[in-house]
Amino acid sequence: MANPWLNHVKETMKKHPNMKFKDVLKEAKKTYKKKGGEKKNDDKKENDNNNQDGGKKKRTTRKRSSSKKKRTSRK
Repeated sequence: MANPWLNHVKETMKKHPNMKFKDVLKEAKKTYKKKGGEKKNDDKKENDNNNQDGGKKKRTTRKRSSSKKKRTSRK
């Protein structure tokens, strides 16, 4: 099965043959309707219930490697 977005872009290109590709993509973005969105929303709800931290990833900091020397200022 072909990608629905690409099919939509090709149809938009046929409707606007003299338009630049960049502008065709902008036009296609305005008129594209994603199909099957209800199923994805249900999956998202299940994943949200499983995540205790609200789906946010914790940031971690890396320690400076021991092979690099620390800079010292000269006086």
